[in-house]
Amino acid sequence: MLETGVRRPRDSWTASADEDGGLSEHGRMKHWGFRGAARWVGVVAVAAVAVSTVAAYRYHSDISQAGPGRGCEAFDPSAQGWRLTFEDDFDSLDASDGAGSRWQTQFLWQRRRIAENGEAQLYADPSFAGTAATPLGLNPFAVEGGILTISASEADASLRAKLGDNGARYISGLLTTAHSFQQMYGYFEIRARLPPGRGLWPAFWLLPPDGTWPPEIDVFEMFGQDPKTIYVSTHSAETGEHKAVTQRVRVEDTADRFHSFGLHWTPEQLTWFFDGCQIAKTRLPADLHRPMYMVLNLAVGGTWATYPDKTTRFPAEFMIDYVRAYAWRGNSS
Repeated sequence: MLETGVRRPRDSWTASADEDGGLSEHGRMKHWGFRGAARWVGVVAVAAVAVSTVAAYRYHSDISQAGPGRGCEAFDPSAQGWRLTFEDDFDSLDASDGAGSRWQTQFLWQRRRIAENGEAQLYADPSFAGTAATPLGLNPFAVEGGILTISASEADASLRAKLGDNGARYISGLLTTAHSFQQMYGYFEIRARLPPGRGLWPAFWLLPPDGTWPPEIDVFEMFGQDPKTIYVSTHSAETGEHKAVTQRVRVEDTADRFHSFGLHWTPEQLTWFFDGCQIAKTRLPADLHRPMYMVLNLAVGGTWATYPDKTTRFPAEFMIDYVRAYAWRGNSS
């Protein structure tokens, strides 16, 4: 992927609702980088930004939040007669490193990690051979009892020497529907239990199948050191420059049991849900009227997620009960 764009500071400015429904700043900007098709492609500046300065970076500031207990607006697409367009309950896993399966185990642009983002894992699968002549026998995916588990584990020195990637210190997994399923508008939902531990970074997000960036929609991202906080985001280039907004949302502990994370995408707005409760919404940027595919991954380390320490337990497990998508009314894409 050659396309790049200005990337927002991932561990910095986030918005959350105060008691009167307004927005407040949490933290300061620490990084500003260039972005390729997925995560960071280099940090180029360090700064501190006050609330009044946010507009200078052309971030959207129209996101609003309503957490559980603050006006729970449940959204049930099946009850409203929407069409189920994608469903995987993980009685088995149909995955490969290319086209021809439901899930693909590497990025569309055929990379197995985004080193520029500071990530320390390599996304492996049973076919991955690294520098060896035959596959290394790595499988971060397991299915049992209708649950898919993506595991992240430490790679010892002998294995790291065979990975062909000097920066990778962990093995983990990624799944995308880049070659099998894309949709514009509708409702996307995952039910999952997320792994606790510093430096663990599970996510469920959407990207366009032509490989351009932006746009992007993050249904959720979580850092294992704080499993009671998730981040929901949009990225766009509707004015020719990168615009991004991240909403930091306090939720129930995502590591203690399974929870549902949902996104309702219409031609007018994006609305996020946690366990059926609306937690955030924003208007739809102009360049998000296009089909997108789904990405599931468990990253380890990064400039935003930080890195594992002695308290992080491996193997770490991102457990997924199901992934579903429903078509928006009148939309056949």
